[in-house]
Amino acid sequence: MNDWVEVGPKGIVGTFTILRFAFIDPETGAQKPVPYGYGFIKFDGADTLFQHYISVEDEKKIKVGARVEPVFSKDRKAAIRDIEYFKVID
Repeated sequence: MNDWVEVGPKGIVGTFTILRFAFIDPETGAQKPVPYGYGFIKFDGADTLFQHYISVEDEKKIKVGARVEPVFSKDRKAAIRDIEYFKVID
């Protein structure tokens, strides 16, 4: 429990939902565009799941077990928002 273990950056979708209800994102103050995906990602080498947005470019590809990779922000700040979303890779 004391050793660091490198994980990811790719992983699989553990579970997900596609939201179709617009709301104000409390972190940004901007209205979240709909639809958008949100899911739990299990990074390669990890035992736990990580919550984040999933691209809904092609909703049919999003499923439990789908391989995903992160899409990073151009303006990184060493924060969780450095990952804009995950995209399905097949």
